[in-house]
Amino acid sequence: NDVFTPGRLKEYEDWLLQRRLSWNTISTYMRTLQAVYNRLSPPGTPEHNAKLFDDVYTKVKSQTKRALTEEQMGRLMHTGLAVPCKELQRAQAYFLLMFLLIGINVSDLFALTKENIVRGRLEYDRAKTGRHYSILLHPEALRIIEKYKGEKKLLRFSEHFRNVDVATVMINKKLAKVRPGLTTYYARHTWASIAFNIGIQKDVVSLALGHSFGVRVTDTYINADLSRVDEANRRVIDYVLYDKK
Repeated sequence: NDVFTPGRLKEYEDWLLQRRLSWNTISTYMRTLQAVYNRLSPPGTPEHNAKLFDDVYTKVKSQTKRALTEEQMGRLMHTGLAVPCKELQRAQAYFLLMFLLIGINVSDLFALTKENIVRGRLEYDRAKTGRHYSILLHPEALRIIEKYKGEKKLLRFSEHFRNVDVATVMINKKLAKVRPGLTTYYARHTWASIAFNIGIQKDVVSLALGHSFGVRVTDTYINADLSRVDEANRRVIDYVLYDKK
């Protein structure tokens, strides 16, 4: 079959890469084609080419290492002015803001408006889970919000891109130039990793990430939970930015 040749498969892989698909997504497509090929030309038959897919990616890359170390995150937060151009500075600033907001998702960051700020706190429902978050806006986060504020949306990038998918691709493209391999996914995992490493209790980290927040129903417990999360985030920020143990 002319469709299944090493050259055509390599061209298809290059085409997928140009569209900035992840290696794991590309592997899924290739393994699907491989399954179709094996149905058309079963292994062991004269027409089967066992090496046909050797030059394209059909494995699965590990997605577990998505956290920066304390030292790496500290360098990133201290070197904003050293980034060579304004576009990269903006991408880095949005990443830092995500970290300062306990790893807020890009989709949620994109949807924010000024109405989401209530008495010095960021109040929003996470699109992925519907869970409500209430995050104290520390001065470091407020400075970034003020610098990159939008007109109708909270942040300028929400008004410059037609949708969050385009925004995420462009931000990740810029972040990779700031630090190879860096994506917006790292913000949430890095915050959690650093929090654990500096001794913040696991239940508080879970509350901060939204794994348990909202289960308790009385104002007394909710206020206590918020206070613990606020303190935890302050400790993480102080540790990374100011080396406070």
